[in-house]
Amino acid sequence: MGSMESRDTFELRRKHPAYVAAMERHYGWNLAAFVVDRSLFGLALAFLAYNTVLPYFVRQLSDRTVLIGLISAIYFACYFASQLAGAFLVHGQPRRKSFILTIAALQRLAILVMALTIGLVNRLPVGWILLVFFVALAIKSVSEGLISPGYSDFVSKTMPVRRGTYFAVVGIAGGLVGIAGTYAIKVILSRYAFPLNFSVLFWSALAVSLLSLIAITCYREEDFPDVPERVSFGEYVRGIPRLIRTYDQFRSYIGVRALVRLGVVASSFFSTYAIERFGLGPGSVGEFTLILTAAMMLATPVLGWVGDRRGYKVVLEIAALLGSIAPLLILLFPYRVVGYLVFALMGFGLSAADLADVNLAFELSPPNDTARFVGIANTLMAPVVALGPLVGGWLVDSFSYLALFAASALLSVAGLVLSRASLREPRDAAAITRPTAKRCSG
Repeated sequence: MGSMESRDTFELRRKHPAYVAAMERHYGWNLAAFVVDRSLFGLALAFLAYNTVLPYFVRQLSDRTVLIGLISAIYFACYFASQLAGAFLVHGQPRRKSFILTIAALQRLAILVMALTIGLVNRLPVGWILLVFFVALAIKSVSEGLISPGYSDFVSKTMPVRRGTYFAVVGIAGGLVGIAGTYAIKVILSRYAFPLNFSVLFWSALAVSLLSLIAITCYREEDFPDVPERVSFGEYVRGIPRLIRTYDQFRSYIGVRALVRLGVVASSFFSTYAIERFGLGPGSVGEFTLILTAAMMLATPVLGWVGDRRGYKVVLEIAALLGSIAPLLILLFPYRVVGYLVFALMGFGLSAADLADVNLAFELSPPNDTARFVGIANTLMAPVVALGPLVGGWLVDSFSYLALFAASALLSVAGLVLSRASLREPRDAAAITRPTAKRCSG
């Protein structure tokens, strides 16, 4: 199967060829701006990695494993639950840039609060410190959720062609910057004592995230020619059940995605398991983040190439497959070297899940309502991704890490089976109405 134009771009080009042509002219400029923004903000997120750095930070304050699960629960619940509101805020608007810039500023404010939290260590009771930290994490996660539908829609419209190239270039650039960042994490956590080490990390995250705002101001966009009518939030929400009933493949995608996301819950606990199981020092957090970042950097161009040529359904199934293999490996072979391999597989799996999530949402939604469909898909994930890490922490505290890894593997297998049984490749469905897909230009 050769390279195929995505279903949403085909429809957009058919209805509004002048708009697609204009955005294709901005492709190079926007790609450069995306690379700078995503790389710098990605570096900030590496310093605040929710599955390596933040669990280790919380572990310095408390030995309750459930609090580590609370990190992922808060992050994912706030991130996903706020997306429908974010989608509504851009619904009926012809442009996205000013909205993205406003919410991006809120993200940086949340990182500032997290950095200020470190100054409370040894000055306030641990319970109060954790409360402030989790509130700051919630603000950061809500802002990331609010921006996601508009940002995703912005990507789908400004990158109408060669999206695999976009994800590959952004992924490689972000990965190279992230690798340098993970080396810095290792050095900082090893060289400085707690809490100074985390103070340096969090303030560094704030500094580079502020620099990324400059790149956002450089984005170029055109007024979208097919804007849905503005409605009240009540009408907006009440229309969701009808959309879910109408788009059966979108409904199947949500079910498969829920299982795949539950299957990767174990990833939030791999770093603390490895540190405790193998008696590793704090610098190992940087090593794990480095392996994770390098794996995601290598996986993104490969999976983007696969998605452009074979579609993103197969990429989602790769995520499910790797989600079952990684916890089984650590379950059956609890050795340090296997732990490093597990982090590499986890990086590939997370990259596959992220790429499939966003691109399948693009292709399974109408081009003039992308933000709403992204918001619906992500908001429906909120209870799944919120309860998953909490249940994972409970499994560890009540039974063992092995119980968690076994459950994660089973859920990933279930996601793979459901995908094969109920989810069709969107581009094949589009081919029913267009026997020969038009090749992407430029």
